[in-house]
Amino acid sequence: MYHFYRTFLITVIWLSLLTVPYMVVAYACYAGLCGGSAATALRNEHPHYISIIGYSIWLYPLIALYALYHSRKLAENAYRSTAILWLPLLCLLPFIVVMYKTNQIEAQEKQQREAYYRAQPNDFVCAPGKFIRFDPLQPEHTCFFTGTPDGKGSAVSYFYKTGELNAFLKNNKIDSSQCKNQKGIPFSNFIKP
Repeated sequence: MYHFYRTFLITVIWLSLLTVPYMVVAYACYAGLCGGSAATALRNEHPHYISIIGYSIWLYPLIALYALYHSRKLAENAYRSTAILWLPLLCLLPFIVVMYKTNQIEAQEKQQREAYYRAQPNDFVCAPGKFIRFDPLQPEHTCFFTGTPDGKGSAVSYFYKTGELNAFLKNNKIDSSQCKNQKGIPFSNFIKP
């Protein structure tokens, strides 16, 4: 049983070394090579996560190879040989925790992004995937959202005056009286003549 257990741990450690290229890509991405709101949030709010990934890149392979070497050297002592094989797996835990936290941050960013491109209760829905939203900070500014049928893409057009939006709606053959909010109030009531 000891030999099976030791062989299993050795196999897991060799396979865990495959995480090193993933660590390099994650470090490069979160340190600034890749874009995206999640990478920016991670750099600004949790810079120590990037440091943990950076140290894991070079420290983890050294620890894993050290453990494999000493496990081979201590092969006659069953307890010591298997106990030292747990060291690299324990050293992999900080990287696993950081990747779990980054996945949480990315999921939260994705939810916020999806909520922004979905119609809200105060928005004026013209057709499926097409709606008008007043800018809450500057009510004279409006946005027209157009979504793709599959829901994976969206385009936003910004207008500084309702006259510009009205001309845009006419060019796209959309009647402003069709666009209504949840209370049933048409957008045409808000267009100043």
